[in-house]
Formats: sequence, C-alpha cells, structure tokens
Amino acid sequence: GSYSTSNIGASYKAGTATIIVNYNSNKNGKGDKADSYLIGGVVKLSDTSTVPISYNKYSGKGGTISTQSASQFAIGFTNALSARTTFYGTVATVSNSGGSNISVSNAPAPGTATNFSSNGFEVGVAHKF
Repeated sequence: GSYSTSNIGASYKAGTATIIVNYNSNKNGKGDKADSYLIGGVVKLSDTSTVPISYNKYSGKGGTISTQSASQFAIGFTNALSARTTFYGTVATVSNSGGSNISVSNAPAPGTATNFSSNGFEVGVAHKF
C-alpha cells in the first residue's frame, strides 16, 4: 500500500508573541486516515526568557482508527543563562478517547491500554559547544 502525508503551517509575529498554526493529514494504503492540527505560540517575556505554549488535536478519520482521538496541551519556560547555555522546562498532558493510546512522549502506551490520560514534564540545561 501507499502512504501519503500533507501538511501546511504558518507563523505570525505580533509584538512580543509569535503565533503558530499547523494542519497535518496522513493516509495509508489500508484505508486509515488521520488529521491533526496545532495552535500555539511563543511569548517573549524578556530578552532572555520565553514561554512556549501549544494545543494539539488528533482525530482518526477512516479505517481502523476512525474513532480514535487525542488532545495535548503543553506549556514551557526557557531562560538563556548565557549566549550558549539555556535552562528549559515543560509540562504537558494528553487525553485519549475512542481507543487511542498516545502518550506525552508520543510513544504508544505500554501493553494495550487505551483511553487514558498521560502527563509529563521535562527540565534541563542545553549548552551549545
């Protein structure tokens, strides 16, 4: 079977914020089809700090995944400690329905768990060598 994916996205900078939108459609040769969209943004708090935020929605549209859906909300914080070092942190939550099993890490849930919620966070320091 064949597989196809299409997507379109855009961003717009308005003052200290950047707004981001994206739409994605995937099909496989088995009749499965899924659409997803994202709306988000990055708000600049200062010369060194930003807050990224996003909402994602996934919906099965055909085949064996036609009833599946999931949504994710995430918010984070970044702070440049220097020109090469940045502190970051993010929290996210995913809600599933219709037999979906997507987790915050985007890996399938262990075993056959479906229709669950997944929460996660990350904290770190990135350094450019």
